[in-house]
Amino acid sequence: HFRIPEYAKDFDLKVNGKSVKYQSKNGYAVIKGVFSETDKVQVEYAMPARRVFANPLVKEDQGKVAIMIGPKLYCAEGIDNGGKVDFEIAVNPELNQVGDKVMGKTSDGKDFTLIPYHLWGNRRTENKIDNTMAVWFKQQDMLSSEVLSKKIGDNLYADYD
Repeated sequence: HFRIPEYAKDFDLKVNGKSVKYQSKNGYAVIKGVFSETDKVQVEYAMPARRVFANPLVKEDQGKVAIMIGPKLYCAEGIDNGGKVDFEIAVNPELNQVGDKVMGKTSDGKDFTLIPYHLWGNRRTENKIDNTMAVWFKQQDMLSSEVLSKKIGDNLYADYD
């Protein structure tokens, strides 16, 4: 049994370099067979940048999305975004990973930069505006709460895309 993370895309299992078929069962990839100590099992999957939305019952986050790559949450800091962290993300923000950063577009066509949340506040700044930070961003043309409620069920958050 190999755990399939909920954020994994294009999940693949290989035994000795060859893809093997597996059954998905309760969040695990299950393979059956007789294996030796020299067999090598590889788990491969992509972790693209993705937008997530909070359960609509969380009133503070209604109409907003956060950006994640795998289990990692990203945030905007003023130092990277001209002091502005309360921007609205475009319908199709074209999220691109550049090193440890995520770049995208706001609804008015401007660029934004996000960094991993755990790195927030680790750069020295002289300007108080540059110390601002945000995790949740308004989403242009956000789906209705009714649609999101059906999509999310009882979960805390879900993929917006």
